[in-house]
Amino acid sequence: MAVFDARPCARIGGRSYAAVNSAVLIEKRVAITYRRHPNFPRDISLLLRMIRKIARRVASDANVVLQTWAISHSEYMILMSLYGTEGYTLTTAALCDAMGESAGSFARLARPLVSKGLIVRGLHQRDRRKVTFNLTPEGLQLIDAFLPVVSALLDRLSQVLSQTELKELDGLLKKVLRECEM
Repeated sequence: MAVFDARPCARIGGRSYAAVNSAVLIEKRVAITYRRHPNFPRDISLLLRMIRKIARRVASDANVVLQTWAISHSEYMILMSLYGTEGYTLTTAALCDAMGESAGSFARLARPLVSKGLIVRGLHQRDRRKVTFNLTPEGLQLIDAFLPVVSALLDRLSQVLSQTELKELDGLLKKVLRECEM
């Protein structure tokens, strides 16, 4: 049985104690649930819990590196959602959808970025009822500053999978995402 080590980045043989233990604990909890309720969809539940754990860990690691620029992972996600568009512009609804946030949560997350002058709020050109957000030149400069560091973090994560595995995982996750969106 694995022993939990609270050190956040403790490593043995290139693997984190916490990561190994997290997978074991998730598997045990799902197994107990399955034992108690044999019709429980064990396999997909296990995968979804691991995906959630990975997403939370990546967000946590990103928060640490993004402290240098005084932004959070959630704020980073807003900036990068805008950066990933041709005109650096999205409506509130599109940003909420991209981030999986409610309008209220999004407004709370966007406020500091507006205050810092990294994004501006405006009205949609064709439909004045829609609110848009645009990256400012200062927002673009900030992205240019932090993108190499965030890229290195993501590259480190991708090293555990081959290109074939990454492509396979990409296809499988897209398949599940399409089903979730139906």
